[in-house]
Amino acid sequence: MKENVLAALGKVDHVCTTADIWSSNNRSFLGITAHWIDPTSLQRRSAALCCERMKGRHTYDCIAIRLNAVHNAYRIQNKVVMTVTDNGSNFVKAFKEYKTDDDVNVSNGSDGIDDDDVSFVDVEALLNDPDHDEDSDFYLPPHQRCASHTLNLIASHDIETANSDAPYKKLCRSTMAKCSALWNKASRSTQCADIVRDTFQTCLIV
Repeated sequence: MKENVLAALGKVDHVCTTADIWSSNNRSFLGITAHWIDPTSLQRRSAALCCERMKGRHTYDCIAIRLNAVHNAYRIQNKVVMTVTDNGSNFVKAFKEYKTDDDVNVSNGSDGIDDDDVSFVDVEALLNDPDHDEDSDFYLPPHQRCASHTLNLIASHDIETANSDAPYKKLCRSTMAKCSALWNKASRSTQCADIVRDTFQTCLIV
């Protein structure tokens, strides 16, 4: 499987990667995917590069080391034009600390002034990492914050603001109660589910 992905990535010059960390059953995982355009068919292609346990603290330096190791493992460290992540502060700082000198941060429109003047790097973890080449420094590709995650944060903030208005909050709770009653009825009764499907030509999305 890895050989097939390596062969496919070897034929392209530009790759976009994504990275995310999530928790399940009290364990954390790091996932990295790659996306590119097939040079022959011009079709979009994707592949999972990494899905591994992420032990310990998810600090920005540990994230940077693992990202660089995966990019090196698939020989795309010089082909990645952008890496997309969520708005987590550890991801944002990783790309900020390990960006190239000519990389201009345009994601937040800042003037480059960092409020956190002091940063700490876990040197022991860096030196003990088996995928790290101590004879060479590394840098991460340009960073793009996920638009969907950003919009979700905006919507969540707007909901909190809207719920501070008493009339809206009362109307919202009443509407959601009716929706919940419909969802529960359709999910617990096949007869009701059939009626919904026949009426709307679709099922209720919960």
